[in-house]
Amino acid sequence: VGYLSALRNLLASGGDAQSRSAGALRNLASGAESVKVQLVSFNNRAILDALVKVVDDDNVLKGSERAIGALKNCVCPGTSEAMAEHPKLIETLANIASSSKFPSAQTSSALALKDLSKEINHPSASHEIVLRSLKACALSGRETKNDVQLSEAFLSQAEKQENQIPMVKYEGLLEAIAALAKSSDPKTRENMVKTMSKLANNSANKEIIGHNNAFIGSAVYTLQREGPENEASQTLMFQIISTLAASEKNRPPLANYPGLLEAKIHRTRLTTDIKTRFERINSIMLLVPSMISVESYF
Repeated sequence: VGYLSALRNLLASGGDAQSRSAGALRNLASGAESVKVQLVSFNNRAILDALVKVVDDDNVLKGSERAIGALKNCVCPGTSEAMAEHPKLIETLANIASSSKFPSAQTSSALALKDLSKEINHPSASHEIVLRSLKACALSGRETKNDVQLSEAFLSQAEKQENQIPMVKYEGLLEAIAALAKSSDPKTRENMVKTMSKLANNSANKEIIGHNNAFIGSAVYTLQREGPENEASQTLMFQIISTLAASEKNRPPLANYPGLLEAKIHRTRLTTDIKTRFERINSIMLLVPSMISVESYF
């Protein structure tokens, strides 16, 4: 206990002592889960408070990186809820991940946020702040090399069935997902299309997603991209649209979204596999009647 108190005091001292203390805590936190629990709960979260403050200051690269590393290493099933309940921890990681002046600190924070996101799920009281932070990062307007870590956090959330409805209902999150699906990084785009598929396959989400212009717009973007690295995502996107179009209420907004049918037709024309082409033609034909006005029937 005395050793932990000393390390906590050194964290507040600044300079090289602060950096060494953060490094020592990072090493300690790489140990057994019982050690992680002790660090997080020590003296009413005193160490956690001090680490978050060092990270939030974002002044000295070495100290900031080591403090982020200590937080990342603390994440485990036995500590995640307590960490997420900290009033500033998740938001601080999200802020550093999207706007730190140190690229390496951005990466470290994105990794820590991803690890914590995997542990916090609905109906946790902290789930909302996880969604809020992921949304803020995705809509920050700054595309970074950390997009892939962020996309992995979204995907890990969407893979849990209990999260799928809250994610779709969370205001602005579909727009955040759509924005990240347009990343310049191929792996990020792939992860986000997988995220979209997980959400769309939940029957309770279909009508909301089918009427979301940002979501449909990202579908058009995915289908319009050229290059073999996009083929898997495009195949999955056809499946997503077909899943959404299974609901009649979704067909008019899908069929009349500018460029969607044109992109599907173009991609189908380029398809050489007969079975895949047949499936894509069926996907197109499911939407075509919804383009015809009521007056044309009389």
